[in-house]
Amino acid sequence: SFFVVAAKYALYFVLFYSTSLYVLEQYYFRPKWNTDPENKPLMKEHNYRYNQYFFTERNITKYLSMNFVWPKSLMRPKMQETTTTPLIYCVVPHGVAPYGITAYPLWSKVWNDRLCRWTCAPLLLKIPVVSYYLQQMGYVPAKSKYIIDVLTKKEENVGVVLDGIAGMFQSTNSGEEEVAYLQKRKGIVKIALKAGVPIVPVYGFGHTSM
Repeated sequence: SFFVVAAKYALYFVLFYSTSLYVLEQYYFRPKWNTDPENKPLMKEHNYRYNQYFFTERNITKYLSMNFVWPKSLMRPKMQETTTTPLIYCVVPHGVAPYGITAYPLWSKVWNDRLCRWTCAPLLLKIPVVSYYLQQMGYVPAKSKYIIDVLTKKEENVGVVLDGIAGMFQSTNSGEEEVAYLQKRKGIVKIALKAGVPIVPVYGFGHTSM
C-alpha cells in the first residue's frame, strides 16, 4: 500500500541522514574543530567551562549586540553572602533561537564561580554532530532527575530556557509584543524545592522578535 511504501522510504531517509551526519562528525567536523593549524587542540574533552567560551562567547559577542542588567542582590559578593547553594537560572523566552541568553560562560563566572550546566530536549543529545558539541559544553537532558543530580551531587548551577520548544512558536513579527510560554512550566519549582536551591528568573528582551 501507499503507507507501507512511504514508511519504507522514510526509514531509508532517516538511516541515510543519520549515517551522513555521523560520517561528517567523525571525519570532518571533529578533526577540523579539535585542532588548529599548529596541530594544537582547540576543544578540550570534558572541560565544559573552556568549551563554553570556545564555542559561544567569542562568537556571540562578536556578531550579536547584548546588554545584561541585573539587581544589586545578584552582584558579588552579595549573592555569595545570601546563598551558598547552586542556582537555577530560569530564562525566557526561547524564541526561534535563544542566542543572547545562552552566552554560556557569562552564567559560569559573573554571579558565582560554579559552572552552569544548560539543559536541552533529550532528543538533541541523540543527533549526530549536534549531540557531540552540546555534550562538550556540558549540556544535560531537560529531565528532573538529571537536573537534580547536577544541583545536588555535582553542586553546579543549572540554566533552563523555561518555555523550551513551545516558546519557539510564540515569536511575533512586530517586535512590539513580548511573549513567553510559562503557565504550564511549574515543574521547575518542584525541582528547586526538592534540591533546596533558589530560582533566578531571567528575561531576554528581543528574543520574541527574532
